[in-house]
Amino acid sequence: MPTARAILETPECLLCKNRDSVLFAKKSGHTLYRCSSCGLIFLHPVAESYASLYDEDYFTGAKKGYGYPNYDEEKKEMASTFDIYLTLLEHRTQPKTLLDVGAANGFFMDRARARSWEVSGIEISPYARALIAQRGFHTFADLASAKEKGATFTAVTLLDTVEHLRNPVADIRTIKELLAPNGFLVINTPNGGSFWARLLGARWPLLVPPEHIYIFNKKNLKELLQREGFSVLVIKSIGKKFSLRYIFRLLANGNPSSRLLTSLASFFESHAIGHVSVWLNVRDNMFFIAQKS
Repeated sequence: MPTARAILETPECLLCKNRDSVLFAKKSGHTLYRCSSCGLIFLHPVAESYASLYDEDYFTGAKKGYGYPNYDEEKKEMASTFDIYLTLLEHRTQPKTLLDVGAANGFFMDRARARSWEVSGIEISPYARALIAQRGFHTFADLASAKEKGATFTAVTLLDTVEHLRNPVADIRTIKELLAPNGFLVINTPNGGSFWARLLGARWPLLVPPEHIYIFNKKNLKELLQREGFSVLVIKSIGKKFSLRYIFRLLANGNPSSRLLTSLASFFESHAIGHVSVWLNVRDNMFFIAQKS
């Protein structure tokens, strides 16, 4: 029988272990909390069938309220952003070996290979792994498998991935073991401390349960990396190019009660104008480069 104190306690924060979290939002049948101590936003509870979220619909439909109308097409629009990421990394190290965690269809891996990186990936989705195999890349089942194989890498990338991880603290520790001496960890992720996150709350489009489990801010992510033995070299916001159909599907999924946004999403998905792309940087994402100390 739980005690009255246990009933009143909120979930423990992964980063600072405090139980002083407050309700941040209820969205799409899920509950998110914000730690009053460090500001981490997190989903609780997390679905047991986690890997099943990333099925074919996630990459080719987004009909469940999360995912992409057409992941392959959207990532083609990201080519210029991926090149910016790689250029910032290559200013610090020559292309050698790179592990892309959360590799999806392997499009970023392709960009890195074209710039002389030897690339491997990790992807939990069987559907996406098949796409990666078609591109001729090797994938590990998970970080533990890469560690068991004794693999080491000059760089590891978590591009729009760390927010999906069930335990990003443990995974960052494993990544440090996989990195060669003075290796680099590159992260891009939503910024829970951004103006738009604070203003919009549950209506913030990048708050996407159940796929997004942890939403960091600049301060707590920097502190986590430093605590785990990394020197943080770069923190900035980098824009991305998106199609109109993706933008309005993201807005509609973030605001499921809005008939207008739902109608606009359907319109852009069914008309050629939906393929028109625009460059956006509303500064609610953050890009980090950290070096293994």
